[in-house]
Amino acid sequence: MSNQKKRNFQIEAFKHRVVVDPKYSEKTWKILEHAIHEIYNHNASGLSFEELYRLVTFIENDIFSHVTDEISSLDIIRDIFTSNIRSLGLTSQWNRRS
Repeated sequence: MSNQKKRNFQIEAFKHRVVVDPKYSEKTWKILEHAIHEIYNHNASGLSFEELYRLVTFIENDIFSHVTDEISSLDIIRDIFTSNIRSLGLTSQWNRRS
């Protein structure tokens, strides 16, 4: 048998920086708007359906992310409001109002 030491190999992720165009969202909306007009005008022959699928998926994720952020903000506001009502002893008065 050999007396070689076992080496532990570690796989690391690439350390390259991903640069995103700051106007990517605006460009995406413009392309999608143009595509919708082309489809409406029965002129969809020049459209890349793969590109449209990617755009719709991007926008769907973007909207979902935005809505999720807004909902969590509303939850935080509701929690702060509720805790303030309770800490001030106004719970029974608030419940009578609503």
